[in-house]
Amino acid sequence: MENILVYIIVALGVSIVLNIFLKKIGVSQIIGYILTGTVIVYALGLREAGHSHELEMIGEFGIVFLMFTIGLEISLAKMGNMKKAIFGNGLMQVGFTSLGVYLFSHYAFSLDVKSSIIVSLAFSLFNRGSA
Repeated sequence: MENILVYIIVALGVSIVLNIFLKKIGVSQIIGYILTGTVIVYALGLREAGHSHELEMIGEFGIVFLMFTIGLEISLAKMGNMKKAIFGNGLMQVGFTSLGVYLFSHYAFSLDVKSSIIVSLAFSLFNRGSA
């Protein structure tokens, strides 16, 4: 972890390229950031660094940036006008998708409960463009 600046620059470059591609095909940018993390871990051999303090700090910055991005895109007035779509339809889409994918991954692929929950919540993030 002595080359932490190199890891950050590579991660930013990969995330930019992936998110431009995913935006063109209509997939959520959050999926691009998840894929970026996966690519960086395997490409740079960071699987053994899972318990390092530096990697934990980078992860915390990632969460802060994600929350900042969400805050930039949604205002309270816009959220008030879209109450039904956000809270009703959005909750149903995430709930039903998560439940369906959880049941399928748990029983069809015999994944454990934690892995099935992670897979189902990741699939529920896909943007269907229906709003």
